[in-house]
Amino acid sequence: MKLLNFGNLLKIKNSYNNKFEYIIYFFFKMVIISLIEGQYELGDCIGEETILKEHKEFYLNKPLPLSEIEKLFKGDLSEYVEKRIYESTIYYINKYFDRYLLSLANISKIYLRDIMDFTHSKFCIGVSDEGDITGIPLKEHQIPNLTKELVKKVLEHYDNVIGLHNEKGDIEIEIQGTTYYNFDKLVEILKKHTRINIHKVKNTRKYNMDCLDLDYKIKELKEEEDNYLNKLNEYKRLMDIKIKYNNKYSVPFYKLIRSKEVMNEFKNYTSLSSNELEDVLTVLKSKIIKRKDVENYLLNGMYIKKSLFPEDSEKDKYYGKLVSIYLEEYKYFKTVQLRKNINIPRFTMKNPMKQLTPLLNNVHIFNEQLDMDYYMIEIEIPFIKDINAHIASKKDKKIIQRGYTENMDMPCTL
Repeated sequence: MKLLNFGNLLKIKNSYNNKFEYIIYFFFKMVIISLIEGQYELGDCIGEETILKEHKEFYLNKPLPLSEIEKLFKGDLSEYVEKRIYESTIYYINKYFDRYLLSLANISKIYLRDIMDFTHSKFCIGVSDEGDITGIPLKEHQIPNLTKELVKKVLEHYDNVIGLHNEKGDIEIEIQGTTYYNFDKLVEILKKHTRINIHKVKNTRKYNMDCLDLDYKIKELKEEEDNYLNKLNEYKRLMDIKIKYNNKYSVPFYKLIRSKEVMNEFKNYTSLSSNELEDVLTVLKSKIIKRKDVENYLLNGMYIKKSLFPEDSEKDKYYGKLVSIYLEEYKYFKTVQLRKNINIPRFTMKNPMKQLTPLLNNVHIFNEQLDMDYYMIEIEIPFIKDINAHIASKKDKKIIQRGYTENMDMPCTL
């Protein structure tokens, strides 16, 4: 073997199988990561899921902006998308590995007899349920940091696991109503034999129908969006008319008495004579100049006695009566006028482009456009063959196993 310096890693080339292995020492614990190149191409099938294999097809944890998808159609994978792909890869480990570490190590004991020729189960990211390698479009410069992060995450998950045995151990632990014994040695054995393989998957840039379907869907929805926007703009235009009309009769009082257009319409409705209306408006306009002046003369829509002419009771009584008639009749006039406004049905259409959101998190379909290789992550977990041994979550105090249910043909977590 030839040792090469690789930053904080040791890079070992095995002369027998031309396989590169990285050995990382992390907090005095050794985890072996293998970077394997040339074994797979995109689209290769590694077989469907089994009791020993769990596949996760790679998607971004959040959809991309349409502008970034359009760049991908042109073969441009931006730094922003690079970062999102890397973050989503770590997200997959954080979300799924804890669950599958437990279940893939705890193969249901009733199936052990059928798998005794094997030593490890596998958790793969970048593979469909059917076993097709769809990959992760990571850049090569991201791999060194990814290897460190994967080791860190795997070790963190192992730190949250407790070993259990039905017969061996000193400390009793009750899990789900059953008494076990602490068996820490088991966790250390599993950890020591866990392998992380990062496969560099050759991108032959084959035609991808899913990419074509997405392109067609985007164009289709853009045409639908044009129709949606036309209807939305017409709705807004009518709403502007409606609001403008409503506002015409609903202006603040100090503006209302100065609105020639509205007062000319009101003149044909009120019981006040033209002279009376003109007279009372002249008085009100002389007293009420600003919005705050209104409260000196009106309270809850009613005239405040002796507020216009406090020193002349007869004059105040006369104009007070005119103001009261004006206020009462304008209230009904306003109601009648507002009823004449156009009736606009509620706009319930939704932008059809929102239908794209669930489709904008799939980046692996751009293999034909992207001139780069992909990656697939394969974590090999030794499964427990001792029928009396298990591992469980320290936090949840639960034993999760992998097996089959009566109504499911696919393997699942029990």
